[in-house]
Amino acid sequence: GGVLTQDYEMFEQQTPHVLNLHEYTIDSAGAGQWRGGIGTETIYTIGSDDTQFVTFGDGDFIPAFGLFEGKDSTLNSIVLTFPDGTEKTPNNKDLWTGVPKGTVYRQFAGGGGGYGGGQFSINGRLMNMNFVNERIELNTTEIWEVRNNSPMMHPFHVHNGQFQILDRDGVAPAANEMGWKDTVKVESGELVRIIMRFTDFTDEENAYMYHCHILEHEDRGMMGQFLVV
Repeated sequence: GGVLTQDYEMFEQQTPHVLNLHEYTIDSAGAGQWRGGIGTETIYTIGSDDTQFVTFGDGDFIPAFGLFEGKDSTLNSIVLTFPDGTEKTPNNKDLWTGVPKGTVYRQFAGGGGGYGGGQFSINGRLMNMNFVNERIELNTTEIWEVRNNSPMMHPFHVHNGQFQILDRDGVAPAANEMGWKDTVKVESGELVRIIMRFTDFTDEENAYMYHCHILEHEDRGMMGQFLVV
């Protein structure tokens, strides 16, 4: 994603084409948690009386697609405006010959598809300070299943105590994960079960948090809260 650090080859030429425009195009890429690379618009005037060219690449009928809830990009297109005002639209892999001098070539290259959704949540809910996600009884032991359906790793953190890891996708934890934890790494597509006992700090009003420990994620809603009663 992002803007190219250098220009790319638009065409090989032996004739004096006049480049009128070659600019990045806003809103050309697919939206998402990470927006796709920005597309470009190129306009040049053909300087030969008998130019031929081949259009190549894809995207003139199906745009660059998004991944994991990211949005698709915009379509590619090429339009030729001949000296008499006639407009033609080349298709992918067309061979054009005898294109006259003074024809204006306009190409719009759509950007890349977006990656990831626009928000982060837990159990489909964004953080809301006025909503208590869980009420937990004092002196009870709970097993929580933490499943990561996103395309990236999330470190899951729980306030008000420590827990132990029972298993990862049904497999017992490695030796370095058998101690007491307050944060556990959950890989993409992974299910981690943790066990925790709640023995202290009851409060009917002031909640404790659980959240992803990546700051940008918790700030965008990947957090919940619970009471110990």
